[in-house]
Amino acid sequence: MVKKPGLFVSLTSVLLLMFVLLNSDLFTKMRTIFIDGDGSGHYAYLPAIALNHSVDFTPVYEAEKSRKSADYVGHNYHNEHGVTINKFTCGTALLQSPFFGLAYIISVLFGLPPDGYHVVFQYAVGLAGVFWLAVGLWFLIQLLRLWRIEQKVAIGFALAGTLATNLFFYGFVNPSFSHVYSFVAITAFYYYSSGFFKKQQNADFYRAAFLLGLIVIIRPVNVLSVLAIPFLAGGFSSFGKQIFHLITWKRAGRAALLFLLALSPQILINYLQTGRLMLDGYQNEGFYFLQPHLADFLISYKKGWFVYTPFMLLILPAMYMVYRRSVGQFAAFSFFLVVIVYVFSSWWNWFYGDSFGMRPMVDYYGLFILVIAMGYQGLKGVRLK
Repeated sequence: MVKKPGLFVSLTSVLLLMFVLLNSDLFTKMRTIFIDGDGSGHYAYLPAIALNHSVDFTPVYEAEKSRKSADYVGHNYHNEHGVTINKFTCGTALLQSPFFGLAYIISVLFGLPPDGYHVVFQYAVGLAGVFWLAVGLWFLIQLLRLWRIEQKVAIGFALAGTLATNLFFYGFVNPSFSHVYSFVAITAFYYYSSGFFKKQQNADFYRAAFLLGLIVIIRPVNVLSVLAIPFLAGGFSSFGKQIFHLITWKRAGRAALLFLLALSPQILINYLQTGRLMLDGYQNEGFYFLQPHLADFLISYKKGWFVYTPFMLLILPAMYMVYRRSVGQFAAFSFFLVVIVYVFSSWWNWFYGDSFGMRPMVDYYGLFILVIAMGYQGLKGVRLK
């Protein structure tokens, strides 16, 4: 997968150094908690299945409750037909699982509690965030290069997009949340989708299909990521022409199987819990599409996206440069941006609880940074293809 291991190793090394510096106090006092908030719900699949050998989350809930204050209510869990289910899907835990396994082995070897929450497991989740952030940045650089963004410009925008946005926060400070994992999955999905339209290779199409399934089981609402495909194809008109030419029944069938394969862990868990293939874990939570908080979502001081992440204001002049280059791409990207802002701002808790900035937008930073880089290249008069 990694065409340039030197670049990936360099990214990982820099991010690890930043992780250590951020989570220590002059190397005398190390942070001990990374699994918290919504992140504890995403992570909970690992201790439930690997340690408790159960898809009933009651033991995990009780374990969490024992470490919390007396008023802890466990908003991550609900009772469904006598079984405690997790309202989150299992995708984040799947990507954390190699690090969980390593933490378990270390705990057993050194006589530490292999309970899933000891400090070794906490740092396993922290390092998982660093690793997947590095993978996401590698895919972002490859995506930019695929769109003829110069190598040094691609690296510069990838790093700026990390350090100047709240992607930094969810990679290093709250790595148990789903956002850094969604970022890597969606960025990789856009890389392979772009590659398919540019090179028309089966492998890119099938990888994109599998990644779309992974995107859904990390955070189901991010199925919206498919709405950016027309932009990557060159606009709605270009997309319409290419899709009927490129997508055969054979390709579509294989892609559907790979998509379902990626979804299968969650489908199996749902079935074992309740006998049903599909579950809605978000009881009494939902979207109010007739009451979107558009202005609050974008510019309020409570959580406004542009207020807390002013770097993303660069999207606006970049969109103008995209318009000058291709009206079709401008229309496709504008449509995508309007839809996700509308949907996310319609969530019942439009400010998304305890968080830094507008966290659902973090998942799409790969695409936004591509648009910003395209705008920069347009200013330089570089032709993109």
